[in-house]
Order: sequence, then C-alpha cells, then structure tokens
Amino acid sequence: MGQHFQTVLKLLADGKLDEAEREASALESVISDMEEDHQLIEEMIERARGDQPKPTKGSFKLKIRKRVVAIEDRSDLIKSVAYDIAKANSGKASTTAIAKVFDEKNLDLRTKVPGTMIGNVLFKDKPNWEWVERGVFKYVGLPK
Repeated sequence: MGQHFQTVLKLLADGKLDEAEREASALESVISDMEEDHQLIEEMIERARGDQPKPTKGSFKLKIRKRVVAIEDRSDLIKSVAYDIAKANSGKASTTAIAKVFDEKNLDLRTKVPGTMIGNVLFKDKPNWEWVERGVFKYVGLPK
C-alpha cells in the first residue's frame, strides 16, 4: 500500500471524511498532471527521434486514465453537453450521444451506467427537458 492510501486510512480511522476526500481529489489531480506530462514527453521523444526506428524492447506505455468529473459538477456538465447536442439536433439529445461526448473528452462520470445517470439528470430538470422516448430527451427552451 502506498503513502496516499495509508494517509487516507488514518484520516478515515479518525473520522475525518472531508479531509480524506480532499486527499483523494489532490491525488487525482497529481495523476492527471503526470499523465499529461508523460504524453508530452513521449511526443517530444518522437520528434527528437525523427526517422530513427522506434525501439521495441524496453518501451513502455502508460494507460491514460480518464479525468474524473467532480460529483458537484456532474449535473451541470451533463446539462451543458446535452444542450450543445440538442442545439445541433433539432432540440433532441440522446443519452448515448451525451455519454459518447464524455468518452471522447476522456472524462469519467464515476458510474458504470452513464446513460442511466444522464437520463436521470435530464428527467429531473423537467422545466427545461422533456422525455421523448427511451434514451432521448428534448430541450424545451429552443425555438421551434
């Protein structure tokens, strides 16, 4: 177990849940920064290598993790993406298209079934969104 895990265990044992959550968020930020640095470093190495063949032994590949969307920002971000899709699609947005945008942007909503969560967020935003059919919502505020 690593240093960060030990720290969080101690905080949880002391009942300091908020501090443990801050530690987890700080760790996610560090991981994200390291992944971005790694990607830039690989690109710089490729440019410096030029026409030389790429070595096959000893090369490593870091799996880029998705950036986690904070729970307090999830609902607003889902509504924003859905609105953008609806503007381009006669006021309609599907949960599949919205989930695809999050996947393309390498964002993690922290759910195993993103379509269900996206649907719940839009369904609860009743004055602005109306349910059309399974997985499809219509933004009511757009001009017809």
